[in-house]
Amino acid sequence: MRPLPRAALALVLPACSHARLSDSGGADPGPAADTADPAGGGADGADGTDGGEDLDPPGFSGLSDSGVYLNELVSDPSEGADWIELVNLGGADVDLSGWGLTDKWADGERWDLPEGTVIRAGAYLLIAADDGDSAEEGLSAAFKLSSDGETVTLVDAADALADEAELPALEADAAWGRTPDGLGPWGLLDEPSPGSGND
Repeated sequence: MRPLPRAALALVLPACSHARLSDSGGADPGPAADTADPAGGGADGADGTDGGEDLDPPGFSGLSDSGVYLNELVSDPSEGADWIELVNLGGADVDLSGWGLTDKWADGERWDLPEGTVIRAGAYLLIAADDGDSAEEGLSAAFKLSSDGETVTLVDAADALADEAELPALEADAAWGRTPDGLGPWGLLDEPSPGSGND
């Protein structure tokens, strides 16, 4: 029922065929040269490690092969709907047709992203979490985020776990996100950053 914040509206994909989202600067940056390699590449050891140490950032799930991750969650905004932000850290656009989001995966419930939903390489995708009641054009998930906390799960088209986040109880207007984007540990952000980096 509540619309997304005005600043976020331009960043929400319309639910139509072959919708695309660019990054906040309008240009497609492609893969960042300094983006952390979740496999630990570039370290001292021949196998990508430095002697057996786990190089994944704290809180990194390591689940997504696509480069698409949950990145930021807002469960109690003073204006607009709750929202979920995805980020594509991969080097290619990803077709999210048939991917799903849920806060009740154990119960077999999920909301599927519409056919033709594409997230560009290096881009962000905002989804209103408002029980599908959004009057605004764009993606509107069939559930709301609980301000008391819950698990939010992203699944791919084959219903395999792609990523998940443990959302804690949040105060009004608080944002729960990863720093750096997609790979870092979850924590409270200084302020919500819909459609842009959390750094």
